[in-house]
Amino acid sequence: MKRRILALLLAVLTLTMLTAAVFAEDATAKGAYNLKSLDKRYTLTAADGNNDGSGFYANASTFTLECKELTGDYSLVLLLDETSGVTGIPTVSNLQYIDQVDIKKGEATFSIIPKAMTDGATYNVYVSTNGTDGALTKVASFQYGPKPPYTLGDINNDHSVDAEDALLALKHAADLENSTLTGTYFSAGDVNKDSLVDAEDALLILKRAAGIEPNF
Repeated sequence: MKRRILALLLAVLTLTMLTAAVFAEDATAKGAYNLKSLDKRYTLTAADGNNDGSGFYANASTFTLECKELTGDYSLVLLLDETSGVTGIPTVSNLQYIDQVDIKKGEATFSIIPKAMTDGATYNVYVSTNGTDGALTKVASFQYGPKPPYTLGDINNDHSVDAEDALLALKHAADLENSTLTGTYFSAGDVNKDSLVDAEDALLILKRAAGIEPNF
């Protein structure tokens, strides 16, 4: 009987340790976040990765760029690691992906599969065509690494950017009692990165919640 009890306890302990290891792995998982499309003609999404609803895609490795209203016969896309601050210039060290596809009825879709990505790096997507769109232009961006301590716009940290977050921003801007945002709550509310949380941030959050502006 004692052996059975010991065996059962050992099994429970082993399961607990394995479960803890899984949670620890999830907590430190790396992925893509702050996906931004800078022009309504372009939409950048993570094609894989586990999205927890906060805009963080754990283990993301492939991205889709949909392009519309293009001119010309073909389009070129570049993905550059521009953490160093040098932008728009592809080099051997910062070029992570390059591809060319035909434009059909003004549209082109790229499946972007970058090389091994670096923690804390910022990746910018550039597009060019042989039409009037012409020169290489930055159209989207994302960051890579462990999940950040906050998500832009999600002030109450409920994994959703909605009207409640906009209301919290407005209350802070109006300096209402017990409504002051601090720390990561303030950082999440400062969506336009001007070191303030005001009515402009609240409006941007509302637009995001309504789907009018997909990115900050």
